Amino acid sequence: MVTEGLTALQVCEAIEGGSRFKQTDGYLSVYSYFSVAWKKIGEKYKIKTVFLNR
Repeated sequence: MVTEGLTALQVCEAIEGGSRFKQTDGYLSVYSYFSVAWKKIGEKYKIKTVFLNR
């Protein structure tokens, strides 16, 4: 994430404020120029993948 200029705060903002799409096992949040595939387990979030939308 750091090599592409993304911070942990931006990933959190994507999960909270991005467009959310339900997937088979979790969610996909699209935010600005990147997307985050994630899943909520209890009160924690498991980040599966972070990728740039190019």
